Amino acid sequence: MSKRYNETEILATWTHVNEGSLQFDTEGSHANKQTVEIQTRGIDGQFDGDTRRIATSDLFQCYWTVETKDALDRAKRSIKRQLKTKNSDTAAGRMRNLDSVYRAQVELCKVECVRIETARAELAKAEASLQAVEGVAVSSKAKVAKPSTKDATAALDL
Repeated sequence: MSKRYNETEILATWTHVNEGSLQFDTEGSHANKQTVEIQTRGIDGQFDGDTRRIATSDLFQCYWTVETKDALDRAKRSIKRQLKTKNSDTAAGRMRNLDSVYRAQVELCKVECVRIETARAELAKAEASLQAVEGVAVSSKAKVAKPSTKDATAALDL
């Protein structure tokens, strides 16, 4: 069993937790766990005014409502497909505007730790890959013309 945190420790670490919301649930989906209520983020990473109750063990990975997370995943899949087309620079810009777990961790965690250093590294890697994609048009497949028999015989000096 992991250590139970008090509300002061949680609020000292995470900025998206609502003060006074820590409780121990004895039944339901969070049976025998400590839970808190968080302010959720929208697809763009801004707080959307909704709240969600989650287990304290999920604070490092849950930032959205279930519906928003589904919409975010759909948008990312769509944009990743578009990155392979001629509109890759536009898609890269749209991808940059979407929220991510790493971005949320860096913005909402007040403590410096290994997880936050990893998140910063992942954000830098994602930014570099998006910059590499921007401005590089995906070339269409080259059309290969079959040489005529006349050209082939002339090339072979027959």
